Amino acid sequence: MNIKKIIFYLILLSGIATTSWFLYKKFFTEKKAKLFKTDKPQVRTILQSIKTTGYLEVKDMMKIGSLVQGVVEKMLVEENEIVKKGQLIALVDDGQGDTQMRRTKGNLKRTQAELFYLKAHYEQQKELYESNQISKNEYQKILSEYETKKADVFAKQGTYDYEKLVFFNKHIKSPEDGMVIGKIAREGETVTLGSPPTLLYTIARHIDEMEAKLEIDENVIDSLRKKMHASLIFDTYPHKHFKGTISEISNASIKQSDAVSYLTIIPMDNSKGLFRPGMSVNAIINVAEKGKMISVARQLFKINKSMLKEIAPQVGYGYKELDHEEKKKLETQDNMKTVWIVKDKTFIERPIEIGINDNASFEVTSGLTGDEDIVVDTVEPDTMKEMFSKFFDKGLAGEKKTGTKTKP
Repeated sequence: MNIKKIIFYLILLSGIATTSWFLYKKFFTEKKAKLFKTDKPQVRTILQSIKTTGYLEVKDMMKIGSLVQGVVEKMLVEENEIVKKGQLIALVDDGQGDTQMRRTKGNLKRTQAELFYLKAHYEQQKELYESNQISKNEYQKILSEYETKKADVFAKQGTYDYEKLVFFNKHIKSPEDGMVIGKIAREGETVTLGSPPTLLYTIARHIDEMEAKLEIDENVIDSLRKKMHASLIFDTYPHKHFKGTISEISNASIKQSDAVSYLTIIPMDNSKGLFRPGMSVNAIINVAEKGKMISVARQLFKINKSMLKEIAPQVGYGYKELDHEEKKKLETQDNMKTVWIVKDKTFIERPIEIGINDNASFEVTSGLTGDEDIVVDTVEPDTMKEMFSKFFDKGLAGEKKTGTKTKP
């Protein structure tokens, strides 16, 4: 064989061997995997807030109805119109006009005339009785007739006053100065006095004073206090934030299906006329804020202890969890959680007391100093890798990273 061919084949075989070795080292040799990660507790500022929704309403609002049942005859003012106290704003027709008032007035006048005659007659008879010119029985009879007629006049006066009141109640007047913000009824509509009664108008005494009414879930209502600050965003002004302060927290519950909430009120200045009643609002209420505090992330409470227990012997670490009684006691306290720290090559379950949170980070009020190494993530060992490793005495698979397991 030609020496050049031999050299060529030797070089070729050498190249193939080198390439094979490189590929084997790159794709088939086992790399040492880190089965867990640790980090120090973070020092940060936490702003705890509550997000909710609500609507705008005029602070001092009057709902105007009718005291008389009938049909709406006239609606005399329109929405956004300014009205004065005592101004006629609507008429209701009960089908009787002023007939009842005139009839009872006539009955009253007739009875008053009869009383006038009986009064004069009674005074004459009284003088005769006092001078012993008529008997006592005759005098008492005349006195009884006079007193009966007086009572009759009193009763008819009441009937007339009632019918007059009914008649004038068909003339709906504004009880205060204000602005019409809602024209609810229409001419020809039937007015009822039942539940709910028919409403004619909604009038605002002061349109420049409004209220954001927010519904707060029962789970967080205990966190709220008067004078807490809030940021409000309206759909009409999506890129503008308005500031407000809680003025009132209602004790009356609002029940919708299985949810229970409580009304919280934030006054809004509408002197610039930016707002209208009924506008929807999204609010963020600042409950608490603390700066430069030790904190931990929410996901640290969900580290899978079974996985840590499996990892421990593979990395040569010890494993120490809280005993059952201590764990049971902690579960009854809302402000207690547990995290896993690494100390002296041991995974240790550490109870901590938490404070405020922003749903992502929790304040640690006790249990950590800030120097601990806390387990923040784990990697699950691949059981297939272990089986092939034992069979072939080589690592044919790497690790399968799954991240932190969470409880369902």
